[in-house]
Amino acid sequence: MQVFLSHTTADKDIVEAIGRFLTSRGLTVWIDSWRMTAGDSLVQKIGDGIEASDRLVVCLTPESVESNWVKKEVATGLVMELAEEKGLGEKFVLGLTGMLRLLF
Repeated sequence: MQVFLSHTTADKDIVEAIGRFLTSRGLTVWIDSWRMTAGDSLVQKIGDGIEASDRLVVCLTPESVESNWVKKEVATGLVMELAEEKGLGEKFVLGLTGMLRLLF
C-alpha cells in the first residue's frame, strides 16, 4: 500500500518521522522531499504521487490548513473519492487520526 502524506513545509520534521514509522511497518510512503528532485514539475509530480497512492493522508495542523498546496492536494483527493462513489476509481482522504485508526 502506498500512502501520500499531504503536509506543509512547517511540519516537515514530524511528517518525515511519521513516514519513517510507516515505512518500517511495510508501507510505501510518498513525501515530496523523498520523491522530488530539482527540476521536477511540482504540479505533475504531486498529481502523479496522489494518483499512484492508495491513501491520501492529510496532516492537519494550524499551519497546514492555511497552506494552498495542502488545499489543492485535498481537493484532488476529494475529486478522486467522488469518482469512486460514481464507480470511476477509488481514493480515500484521511486525517492523521483516521489513518492511525485504519492502520492499527
